[in-house]
Amino acid sequence: MGVLILFVFLLMLFGLLGFERDLLFSLVILLNSLIYLTGLEDIKKGLKRGIAHTFVGGIFSGIIALYIAFKKLVDLLYPLIYHTPIEKLRIEDIVLILLGIVGVYSTFVSYRYLRKGEDKNG
Repeated sequence: MGVLILFVFLLMLFGLLGFERDLLFSLVILLNSLIYLTGLEDIKKGLKRGIAHTFVGGIFSGIIALYIAFKKLVDLLYPLIYHTPIEKLRIEDIVLILLGIVGVYSTFVSYRYLRKGEDKNG
């Protein structure tokens, strides 16, 4: 997941493959990918905090997907108010919403794993 998000960061940073170039938002995407990649490194070392990183990374991916979804819903209001053409859904929006859905799923999986470990210890 972290590698996919890192790939999206590079596409947005350089504006490749139809992605719109957006420096600031691509840095937010980079931060999200680094959360996942740090968790992957911790999981390889056998540390429990790696699961916590995937939990937080999933929440962060979900927040990014919600931001894009709300932004697109607001963009649908502009043609009604100002009589402008409807803005098309861009490829990076679709990719980030899909990654957000996968991120929310990884949050639930991480939560169940963390709860299972909590039951053993407690």
